[in-house]
Amino acid sequence: MKYRIEITYDATAGYYVANLPEIEYCAADGPTPEAAVAAVTEKLAVLEEVLREQGRTLPAPPAERPVTVEILRRASSLVNLSALARQSGLSPQTLTTKIKRGTEFGPKESVRLARSLRSRGLLLAR
Repeated sequence: MKYRIEITYDATAGYYVANLPEIEYCAADGPTPEAAVAAVTEKLAVLEEVLREQGRTLPAPPAERPVTVEILRRASSLVNLSALARQSGLSPQTLTTKIKRGTEFGPKESVRLARSLRSRGLLLAR
């Protein structure tokens, strides 16, 4: 699954709840964590089908949302750019030059940067 699933137990009701935080109102329950995950996976498939019929799509998972030069410029005091560049397969010099000049990242660079940030527990938003 491309989306993060949060599973909680509702002691009052006596069931598990699987929630997709990136997709509003997408949650399901079940008697076990596995059943709750299966139910939310099925619900997501139905939601995708309905949106496709309407000519719409689900939001991209956070790891696939592009990272822009502006977002990284604003976060540069919080992030070790050299380490981020190396983890993303980029030259540290290339990354810092693009940020200084305002040159946008290519689509693949942007996704690799987003994945590297996500692996560190960071999700940078506009």
